[in-house]
Amino acid sequence: MALWHGFQPCRPAYLESRGLAPSTITAFAERIRTDGRGNTVFRHDDRDGLSGWEVKNRGFTGFAAGGRKGLFGCRVGIDRADDPPRLIVAESAIDAMSYHQHDPAPALVLSFGGELSPEQPELLRHVLTRHPAAEIVTATDNDAQGDVFAALIESYRPDARRARPPTSKDWNDTLRHTLVQQRAFPLLATLGL
Repeated sequence: MALWHGFQPCRPAYLESRGLAPSTITAFAERIRTDGRGNTVFRHDDRDGLSGWEVKNRGFTGFAAGGRKGLFGCRVGIDRADDPPRLIVAESAIDAMSYHQHDPAPALVLSFGGELSPEQPELLRHVLTRHPAAEIVTATDNDAQGDVFAALIESYRPDARRARPPTSKDWNDTLRHTLVQQRAFPLLATLGL
């Protein structure tokens, strides 16, 4: 906890280089920090609170030494006291944020940081079944492992809807592809084509 509170507020350069808009970064800012090495860190919580953090930077992905994977989670567009109208579940925090930028309706946005630890499936089941009226959107990668994760989520919530990235393997690649297209063909982007 002391390490987390000692981190600096998120410096957005890395996230912006991944195509995330300043407004998206601001919406998630309470759950993101910058460590002493300049890495972007994404807070994970379990049922007891802070359990660790994902660490990302150009060419580097890791997890806090001594930490345990929980879930990266952020309420976006809803108050803490309100029941979320939908839950978005992605593999990584950046993909979760990218999906939210693609579809910015109010939600509890979650990710589990890649491979699931032995404790994470039960934690994920707990969160998904705790909000029975929420729409569940599975925004996992468009590959075989993403299919496995989607099936696990559907086993907890058969009403889950799969949102496959339409142009790439994951939602961040799709976001960056879309931005490249918009820069290359700005007139078509303005016309919605």
